[in-house]
Amino acid sequence: MTTRWTAVLAVAGAAAMSGCAGSGDPHEGGFITGVTNLMSGGYQQRIDQRQAEVASLGAEQQQLQARADAIRQEQAQVDRQLASARARLSQLDRRIAALRARVSGDDAAKLDEAERRLSQARNKANEASDRGKSATERAADVADLQQVLDSVGGLVDSIARTSPTS
Repeated sequence: MTTRWTAVLAVAGAAAMSGCAGSGDPHEGGFITGVTNLMSGGYQQRIDQRQAEVASLGAEQQQLQARADAIRQEQAQVDRQLASARARLSQLDRRIAALRARVSGDDAAKLDEAERRLSQARNKANEASDRGKSATERAADVADLQQVLDSVGGLVDSIARTSPTS
């Protein structure tokens, strides 16, 4: 009979052990699960998995940082172009004011048109100053601004060539 009890206890122990195994989480299970995971390498697998996740997140963070740096560089480039355009706008304002005293008639009407276009250019400069826009959108606004300034510059140059000098 003792053999029978030994067999029953062995089967009951095996059943109990198999019921405890299965979770690789050290917070779950108990002593038997912990020993089983230690012996089977379950904990090491868990550590390896977590380290791989950390490495992957580190690589992703580096990629995001590189993209953020590129965006900051693009924004800085747009800011420099915008500052240059604003300086050009101010220069055209001064040239128009200087020409205003020397011209009359058709040239005065052309200067009025140039001032109207400069007003549009100021609005475009304000749009390009919006930091809520992407660098690409701001760069497009600056390109539009440059075209308006080129047009106004050409108009002012033609008025300056035809107007009498004082």
